[in-house]
Amino acid sequence: MIYVAVAAGFLIAAVFLASAFSKIRSKRQFELFTASAVELGLPSFVPSRLGAAAIVAMEAAVSPLLLLLPVVGFCLAVALLAVFITGIVRVHRAGEKVACRCFGGDSQTPLGPRHVVRNALLIAVALAGALTAFSSAESVHPAILIAAAGAGLIGSVVFILFDDISDLFAMRRL
Repeated sequence: MIYVAVAAGFLIAAVFLASAFSKIRSKRQFELFTASAVELGLPSFVPSRLGAAAIVAMEAAVSPLLLLLPVVGFCLAVALLAVFITGIVRVHRAGEKVACRCFGGDSQTPLGPRHVVRNALLIAVALAGALTAFSSAESVHPAILIAAAGAGLIGSVVFILFDDISDLFAMRRL
């Protein structure tokens, strides 16, 4: 079961690193993310830039925590994803159109049910990782360990490019 934890750890680490760094790769990207964080429900008593920076810092903290304290890293990922789901559901139910700035960029794709599904799947991966993080590692095979890490990294691409992939399969009316 340690292989599940390794695959989950690499997947979650890559997703959260990509998310954090895409938001700070330029001043414009950070400003776009800050605006979307406010639209998603960042409390008004929290200065918007400080709140956005705190979110990015927590996203960036997931990866090192997965190395040092795996269960804590997985739990932080679950908590962040749950907060993101809450914001997405709130704006979607209110009929608001908030652009997805999950991975930076200039996406105009509004947050909606597919983002809830993506985050729920990531929660499932993180929970699987947390539940198997302390599995017995007595007979670990290095090749399988490397394969598990690779599978996690490949899987992360699906989540990072989730909007693009779902657009390929969605039936759009012109």
